[in-house]
Amino acid sequence: MKFFLLFGQTSVIKAKDHASIMMRYLLFSVPVIAVAVLLISLGVSGGNDDTLFHVTLAGSAQYSEGVYTDEFTLPSGEHILRFVPNGDSPQYLTITISGSALLFEEQFKLNGIIHDTGISEYYTWEYIGDSQVVIPSEQQVRITIDPHGNTMGPVSVTLIKN
Repeated sequence: MKFFLLFGQTSVIKAKDHASIMMRYLLFSVPVIAVAVLLISLGVSGGNDDTLFHVTLAGSAQYSEGVYTDEFTLPSGEHILRFVPNGDSPQYLTITISGSALLFEEQFKLNGIIHDTGISEYYTWEYIGDSQVVIPSEQQVRITIDPHGNTMGPVSVTLIKN
């Protein structure tokens, strides 16, 4: 006989009872772990096919004459610009999206928000500006991202369906 500590109580468990407990544990834990892995993998990939445009700018090689440009087709509707900045990201970021029936231009300002936990301080970063882009009809567009000379600071820019 073996002694086991289960739920804070010492119990005497026979070997066949131990096998039964282990089987129940496996029957419960394996599906839970499988679901957790699935949820984490969907969270990492976003599980979101609403991304219309994405770029991570992290060096001067991605810019031509100090600005980044790309062309793609946008469907009609309301869309939102999202950013993943950090403290080294450009202080100002001007984004222009132009097409046959569209001209969107906005200058975003990097804003640092300090958080004090009592034992440490840290910053989170966000761009302030109008990030809603309304497309009246599906069209070919050109996006221009101007970091105002700061081509070394990393930033990710994503345009998603709202």
